[in-house]
Amino acid sequence: MNQPVRRAGVATQADGSAVVWSVADGRRGRRWRAITKRGGTITSSVLLEVGTDGRPARLEVGTTAGLLTLHPDATGSLHGNAVTPDGVRHLTLGWSDEHELEVEPVAISAAITAHRLGRSVPVGEGTVVPVVAIALDLAVDEGARRYVRLDATTWRIEHDGDTRTVAVDDCGLPVWRFPADAPAGGGDWPLELDPQV
Repeated sequence: MNQPVRRAGVATQADGSAVVWSVADGRRGRRWRAITKRGGTITSSVLLEVGTDGRPARLEVGTTAGLLTLHPDATGSLHGNAVTPDGVRHLTLGWSDEHELEVEPVAISAAITAHRLGRSVPVGEGTVVPVVAIALDLAVDEGARRYVRLDATTWRIEHDGDTRTVAVDDCGLPVWRFPADAPAGGGDWPLELDPQV
């Protein structure tokens, strides 16, 4: 049995934004928490829970545009709401066992997807994944992304002519780039006060 993952840290994403993050495994799955910053200003706050099967179970996003909550239900839909200065927008979207979420910070949601796909997609091959994408302005878009596995850890994500990459370690964590001002010893640490060795 794998040891539970309980880590936290700071990193710089490919778009230059900073991310402060934590991840913790529990009985019901894995909980990610993160904030992204640009120029010293917080741009998003994310809580993303996935079940023991690696499937998204609950999403909460806060940005300067407002608050968004989404979760899948037993009827095969994804529902929730977005609360903005203009009021409440109720959301009901298509959802299936193949769907994934794409949300800022992209490295976390992309890592979750890549880690799950790593169980079935061999190196050199790819697959198209239906996604529900949430932007910083809380716009919600239903679409698809093509994930191509370049090597054991690295994936290329293709969408409408754009490409980006994400690397994922064996535990399902993004391979982060630590910021220049990260504390001595790197930019991630165990969440436990006295971690088990």
